[in-house]
Amino acid sequence: LDFVLISVHLNPDNASRRKQEFSAIWKWVSTERGRQNEQDFILLGDTNLQNQTELRANTPSHFLSLNDACVATNVSPRSPKPYDHVIFDPSFTTEIDQGYGFKVVNLIDLMRPSWTSSDPYPGDPFEQNVFRFYYSDHNPVAFRMRIPDRDDD
Repeated sequence: LDFVLISVHLNPDNASRRKQEFSAIWKWVSTERGRQNEQDFILLGDTNLQNQTELRANTPSHFLSLNDACVATNVSPRSPKPYDHVIFDPSFTTEIDQGYGFKVVNLIDLMRPSWTSSDPYPGDPFEQNVFRFYYSDHNPVAFRMRIPDRDDD
């Protein structure tokens, strides 16, 4: 199994700029597919997408996001956003386990037992600026890939 990962952290403040960034990425993917035998391109990371409307507007019709439901991936319980995605073309990247899906791990709960400071845990109550200083402002996400007997490209 081989593939190309495109790790992103797209513009958080400007939807128009994100659209330009996505457009440049999809153009690059199209060009690279024509230059090499590799067809498995997976875009993942902090896309800063705000909702399903923006996801659909920036994803080519033949690509799919494992976070198509746009579940929140940021840590803040006050302002949940579907920032993180794993976007791929299922006609080529068949190794992604769509049945397993896209799992979001609650970082606040996960890190609570490891807090050793005498200061209050910044997750109880949630203190966004303190919590992200120690950990992150995004929850970890998980997905699975199946390794075939041989690669398809």
